[in-house]
Amino acid sequence: MVLGVHDAERSSTALEFAFTEAQARGIRLHAVHAWRPPAYALPDIPVPPDLLAETREQQARDLLTDALEKPSHRHELVRVIPEVFNGPAREGLLGAAVSADLLVIGARRRHASRALQLGSVNHAVLHHAPCPVAIVPQRT
Repeated sequence: MVLGVHDAERSSTALEFAFTEAQARGIRLHAVHAWRPPAYALPDIPVPPDLLAETREQQARDLLTDALEKPSHRHELVRVIPEVFNGPAREGLLGAAVSADLLVIGARRRHASRALQLGSVNHAVLHHAPCPVAIVPQRT
């Protein structure tokens, strides 16, 4: 099973759903968080340390570790494989889902609407995933 993780707050419902499903099925959970390096650096302007690719990658690892911490303690039997992916989220999720039996991603309500408004990552995953997709709405 593959889980797309945005962050602990915005992915909390999807995290709980994925951990519960993985434990019930007795399978491992591949948690993916995508990050992007700075778009460019000008040669005559120094890049601030917080924009360096290595710093961004470490921030992504820390974010994923933090997001997985609480559900991992509640579901100790679930083996989690964390992955930070350098690139667009849709590419990381679709690549990880090639051998998955389920892809879990979250969705949030936008602008005080009762309906879910799916973003570009959700749409890409729904149209191109090689496995079933569970879109879990975030509780408000």
